[in-house]
Amino acid sequence: MRNFLAISLILVLAFSGCLAQKCPDTYAPVCGSDGLTYPNSCQAVQAGAQVKSNGTCEANACVDSDGGKDLFSEGTATGSAGSIQDKCKDALNIDEAFCSGKAAASETLPCPSGYACSIGQCEKVPCQDSDNGKDKAVKGTVTAPGKSLGDECVGTSAVKEYYCSGNDAASEEIQCGSGMQCVSGACVEAPCTDSDGGKIAATAGTTKKGSDSYPDTCSGTASVKEYYCDANTVRYETIACLSGFTCKDGGCALEVCTDSDGGKDTATKGTTAYSGVSNVDSCYSTTQVLEYFCSSSTSIANEKISCGSGKECLDGKCSAVDCQSAETDIDETDKKHSVASFDDGDEIVLRTGESVEINGGMFLKLYTVGSNTTTFRLYEDYAAYKDNDQLCSITIESGDSKDNFCSESTGTVEVLSVNDSEDTAELSIEKYYASEYYDVQGTITDWTDNPICSDDTTIYDTFDAEFFPYAATSSPLNLDNKKFVLFDALATIRDISDSDITIEFDGDEYDLEDGDKITYNGERYEITLNFNDDGLTRLRAEPG
Repeated sequence: MRNFLAISLILVLAFSGCLAQKCPDTYAPVCGSDGLTYPNSCQAVQAGAQVKSNGTCEANACVDSDGGKDLFSEGTATGSAGSIQDKCKDALNIDEAFCSGKAAASETLPCPSGYACSIGQCEKVPCQDSDNGKDKAVKGTVTAPGKSLGDECVGTSAVKEYYCSGNDAASEEIQCGSGMQCVSGACVEAPCTDSDGGKIAATAGTTKKGSDSYPDTCSGTASVKEYYCDANTVRYETIACLSGFTCKDGGCALEVCTDSDGGKDTATKGTTAYSGVSNVDSCYSTTQVLEYFCSSSTSIANEKISCGSGKECLDGKCSAVDCQSAETDIDETDKKHSVASFDDGDEIVLRTGESVEINGGMFLKLYTVGSNTTTFRLYEDYAAYKDNDQLCSITIESGDSKDNFCSESTGTVEVLSVNDSEDTAELSIEKYYASEYYDVQGTITDWTDNPICSDDTTIYDTFDAEFFPYAATSSPLNLDNKKFVLFDALATIRDISDSDITIEFDGDEYDLEDGDKITYNGERYEITLNFNDDGLTRLRAEPG
């Protein structure tokens, strides 16, 4: 009995030593009290099991040579269905083998920060760069603690090059350079391309390589500097144009008579040229111009032309003796344009804060809505509406109507329904209008009525129109083909959606969204549009 106690004490001390340090790799299998086989007695003790017997628990029991999910040792788990070995899934993760009952299994586990997977185990590694630094010609991968980054293209002309800075990854954007382009994370020689297919003097082409571009150009009037590709290199050759051809805009073209002022234009000093001969319009006398022009594609002629009343010839062209201009300011405010009229057969939806012009030019504003009630404010006219100078306020319940507001003959106003969640009311009004009120500011410049003088111009600083209650081309305000004022003309409404308006104006059709631009009388204007859920409420135009 004393001998047994001594042996047990020795085993306990030995196993305690196993618990205090990493077990040896010696394979001397033992069967634990938990029914599992361990590679040696030390690993059984560390697992919290007593040694039941030497040898495996049974012939098909699972054994893991590294004792379980040990990320820092390469091991093999051998079970009833075969063996699974620890292996790297990628640079930062490991497929770790272990015993699950009698069978071998594996689980993908990440290496700790600052470690990378190598030959089936996590090892502490420094930053590594597969292309050894900032080599823009090679696609490299930087592996650093907790990350793996590959070189990548920035557009086609630069590469984002990753490299090691100490024990961490850093990056720098590097230009590929002339004749190079970035492909799949590396700078490579760019292909040479020629838009005219080679040494074609009759066609003005452009030869490109990478970011470099070489357009064909004229070398004098009878030769072309022709760029082309040769063995992926850009080269050029000066090629003479054939007889009867001249170089123009980088290509040889059939030579014809040209007149810079387009013919007999006495208001412009022009140059007429053919076959190396040039003639410039000049003054024949103080009232006549000697005008050169092309009488055919291969010949030049001239004619003495009178400048006409109020003009004189100066420097080869007829000019008005004196051009005067006068400016007039445009400042129109609260101008009204009636777009269309409706009656109680055309039901209308108003939102709180919206107004509609009714009988007698009065304005009816939906002020508030409740669960079953509406409150309106009545204004004598548009000026009172803008000043918020109301005549009175009146409340109507859903399903009821009124035909007298503030002792005014408003006509019958019936509340058909109320939607307090959307702050809207559906109304039937005996008489109401789709109206446009607009403000215009600008300048008119009137020039002396003479062909040489500048054309009269009108420039609008702002054109601002509001529509009451709103402009729409669907029920109830179907304003299809109705007109509204835009600048100093009328525009025809073709269609209005919830975000754009299609109009016919000044001979053209425009499909306008907020921020679009139109040209009127030579000036460019930016359009601002405001909509509610039913149509257009405001249109504004400003130079831009």
